[in-house]
Amino acid sequence: MRLLAGLMLIAAVRAADDAPSWVREAATAPMDTFDKTVPAAFILNEESVAVEENGRMVSTRRAALKILTVAGKQHANARAFYTTGSGRIRDMRGWVLYASGDVKKLGKDEIADLSAADNDVYNEVRLRFLNAGGLADPNSVFAYEIVSEERSVFSQRDWDFQDELPVRLSRFSITAPAGWKVDSKTFNHAAIEPQTAGGVHTWQLRGLDRVPDERSTPGLTTLIPRVAVSLTPPQGAATMVPFAAWSDVSTWLAGLHDTQTAMDPALKAKAESLAASGMAPIDKIRAIGKFTQQVRYVSIQTGIGRGGGYKPHAASEVLAKNYGDCKDKANLMRTLLGAAGIEAWPVSVYSGNSRHVRAEWPSPQQFNHEIVAVRAPQGFDAPAVAEHPALGRLLFFDPTADHVALGHLPIDLYNSHGLMIRQTGGALVRLPEANAATNRERRTTTAQVDATGGVRAAIVDDDTGWPAFSSRSSRGSLSPVDYKKAMERAFAAAVPGSVLESLESLDDGGETFRTEVRLSAQAFGKVMQNRLLMFRAMVAPRGTPGAFVTKERKLPVALYPFSYDDQAVFELPPGFEVDELPPVVKTRTEFGAFEFACSEEASKLNCAMKLDVPAQVVPVEKYAAARAFFGLAGGVLQTPVVLIRK
Repeated sequence: MRLLAGLMLIAAVRAADDAPSWVREAATAPMDTFDKTVPAAFILNEESVAVEENGRMVSTRRAALKILTVAGKQHANARAFYTTGSGRIRDMRGWVLYASGDVKKLGKDEIADLSAADNDVYNEVRLRFLNAGGLADPNSVFAYEIVSEERSVFSQRDWDFQDELPVRLSRFSITAPAGWKVDSKTFNHAAIEPQTAGGVHTWQLRGLDRVPDERSTPGLTTLIPRVAVSLTPPQGAATMVPFAAWSDVSTWLAGLHDTQTAMDPALKAKAESLAASGMAPIDKIRAIGKFTQQVRYVSIQTGIGRGGGYKPHAASEVLAKNYGDCKDKANLMRTLLGAAGIEAWPVSVYSGNSRHVRAEWPSPQQFNHEIVAVRAPQGFDAPAVAEHPALGRLLFFDPTADHVALGHLPIDLYNSHGLMIRQTGGALVRLPEANAATNRERRTTTAQVDATGGVRAAIVDDDTGWPAFSSRSSRGSLSPVDYKKAMERAFAAAVPGSVLESLESLDDGGETFRTEVRLSAQAFGKVMQNRLLMFRAMVAPRGTPGAFVTKERKLPVALYPFSYDDQAVFELPPGFEVDELPPVVKTRTEFGAFEFACSEEASKLNCAMKLDVPAQVVPVEKYAAARAFFGLAGGVLQTPVVLIRK
């Protein structure tokens, strides 16, 4: 009797841990064979959305992932964001199917419900997270199902058919109410026409390869297949907001923003303290911008709430609490500028990929960040200033990027699309385009080479634009000890065996950043036959882009504009004279311009190098030519100077 009861208990446990049929079917589906570098692969990746006339959307997300390596275990997780006021997670379940046939059902112990922000104020956006990384193993299948509900204010959805992992079957479907119009746009792939049956519209792709892990790609969302769907209700049945044009998106966003700029005594007092009446307009903008950048940033992405997530908190609240997300900071800056008599408008952008936003799909869901456009004072010019057809010259500024100076933008925002948020006349605009001079690294080196090949050098870097802001960010995020260690590693990579004797950074908070270094290295040069002394023409040459290291490439290379300008003066050791110099080079191609030359003068050697590279995307078919250009630049810098004993 006890044996029978035990067997029944075991059967009951296994039944409780059994997986539904769709998971079993996915787990037994045939899969391609992948090389050892692929950590995991999706057998199934799908979402179905049911849209109701009252604006409610019920989504069912299903995925089954084959874990291929130990590293692939980190992919065994699922997450779902929701807004407490307009959405909820109805159900979230997961399973791990082992090669032995055993099943582990994932429940409350593996699921966490977290605030999307690390504070107790902005907690309306939450995250449901299922983590099976510690339970999955190679050759197991991790599967999950998430059923969510949200009351959306507009009827648009988009679907990424994959991330970087390969996918056997990816499918997206929408069930629309009768009489609703369904339109779709396909990105990064030939047009995918939906299969329609019984009011259900389905887009699907099969056999998607892994996105190669290569440096400096244009960005995942510009490489993977994507579909964007817009639903338009019949006229007169508008419970949801349709977006036929970018002006519709702008007007809708303006309605959410403009109500959050109400002035109160605290805002007025802060504006007066930052921007006194006698100050020049550009100084007022600079002071208010710097203050807003110092407001603590809380990371909540703009697009999560599908409505509520697009509305900034009131400027008075953000000022009182002294923290907010990107749209909160932009709204606060706009309000303070308005109190100082300066016009400004919020601008929706996409941070992280300047090519992400597609003009052919008017949708607020294309943005994940917000900045400010300020009417530029007369006579002020800078890389972040552009001409607007209706508003004149505008200065674009990111209140979230606390390391970026006024007049500049984060490097990934240049030449990207931004949406001017205005009640009337709002439109998609191109942000300013940076050039090589915008991001200049200027290095001046004074060095003494001794007869044994040792060197002592004083190196001064005067960087402008993004190189300066990157250095500022690094120094600000590291302790003085860790910052020095990072600089020691960087120079040791350029000058093997070097010792950093002193390091000083000079930063006025503006558009430039200066670094002064003194270093020494015993084996900088090489002595041969006690007659010849050879060393590089640059002590610590700037490296050429790392994307061109490999011989072949499968994806395009995206390069931000930059300029290297190196000047080096070597004091030659007594008893030596120049025997051979590297060749003089001056070349200009579609990939950039490069100049290099050395000359001897009064026991000194003067070498100069300049490399200017424009913003560009190098297609795969031009990779070999681009690699040859950057290889020439790198090769010349390694060509030695040869001295001979007199």
